[in-house]
Amino acid sequence: MSWGSVVVAAIILTGAGLVVVREWRAGRRVVPSPARSGVGPADVVQLREFLSELGIALNATGTPVTTIVERLRAIAVRFGVADPEIVVLPTLMLVGVPGEYRGTVAVRVGVNMSLRLDQIAAVIAVADDAEAGRLTVEQARRRLTEVPALPPPYGPAGTVLGYTIFSLGLAMFLQPTIADLLAVTVLGAGVGLFKLGFPRLAYLQIPLPVLVSFLVSLAAFLLVRADFMEGPIPLLAATLVGFLPGSTLTTGIIDISAGEMIAGSGRLVVGVVQLGLLVFGIIAAAQVVGLAADEADAPVGYVVAGAATPWIGVFVFAVGVHLHLGGAPRSLPWSLAVLYAAYTGQVLGAAVIGATMSGFLGAVVMVVVAALLARFGGPAPVVAYLPAFWLLVPGALGLVTLTQAVELPSAAGIASLMSTAGSVVSIALGVLVGAGVVNAVTRLAAWRT
Repeated sequence: MSWGSVVVAAIILTGAGLVVVREWRAGRRVVPSPARSGVGPADVVQLREFLSELGIALNATGTPVTTIVERLRAIAVRFGVADPEIVVLPTLMLVGVPGEYRGTVAVRVGVNMSLRLDQIAAVIAVADDAEAGRLTVEQARRRLTEVPALPPPYGPAGTVLGYTIFSLGLAMFLQPTIADLLAVTVLGAGVGLFKLGFPRLAYLQIPLPVLVSFLVSLAAFLLVRADFMEGPIPLLAATLVGFLPGSTLTTGIIDISAGEMIAGSGRLVVGVVQLGLLVFGIIAAAQVVGLAADEADAPVGYVVAGAATPWIGVFVFAVGVHLHLGGAPRSLPWSLAVLYAAYTGQVLGAAVIGATMSGFLGAVVMVVVAALLARFGGPAPVVAYLPAFWLLVPGALGLVTLTQAVELPSAAGIASLMSTAGSVVSIALGVLVGAGVVNAVTRLAAWRT
């Protein structure tokens, strides 16, 4: 056994031990008890509506379907309603309750919903408080309706600046030169301004990825023509990071693994289509400029800070994510810990089990550390580890390899696509294993009660 695997095993076992000790001392119960007061007919109808609204909101956070169903059932039990009928799809919620209301359901539809980190934290807080019985159904519904109206914590300027830093941080994982970083900074600022100017125009939601990828790629390829930079396709992934469906692809695999075929397949199709739209824009720009495939994919090498560049990039990346996606300032140190843990796990995984499966170990460590930190005052686990999906680059890797495969259809291109698919699956399995470790530890800690 190599030293890398020993270190990662020690991290996981230490984290698990700390959670066991904390839960043992606290003596918390993980199964909610029914509410002290019953619910009347009007309350049952309102509860049904609240569960459907909360389900759509949790869907928008990227929570897997099985987790959503478990949370909604626990909340229903808390308010005295057992065995609710719940159907969760990526953009649709159906909730029914037993008794005289059986046969009628609450229906909620959520299309193209996207939430910032602060909004995700607010949704999770409503779910936590409702499950713990700290809110009435009416109070919970009122708080949930306030979430979409929450203003960006750092304003429009923070959103644009955050996207610029966000792109710059991810570029530092892709062997950049000084010229590359300057180009990514300028192009990232342009994309940030573009997203800010067209955030809610529904008729632009479908062509927006194509338009943005075309304009960004056109500018990058013109810079190549001017000999300012070379090999821009890998760096385009950093500039287009806000459109990459890394978490969507991963959650789709998780849903399918849990038997949620419709939801999982739907997420996978959305992720693949979004990648395809981005690739279409890149290929169109290359043809307009007349750039050959070997010019677009020319190799680049570290010039900035050598092998330390990616480790610096983790910090830059975290700051950019929090500015752009509205993370609370107090959650930045916690997210940094999760991001560094995920990247360390990925690096060790590459050394121990190979590059394709390295995301597995990174995802396991990411989920376990996020859950551990949440027990000690950190943000909700999903808020802490959501940015790490970009760090583990399933979406960025898919964009690069799919573009190369379209430009150079060959056995090498197909092999690259298969490697990307393996990376996405490995990350999804890592999340499942990490969640299994956390659940086992939590149940063990609850054994005393």
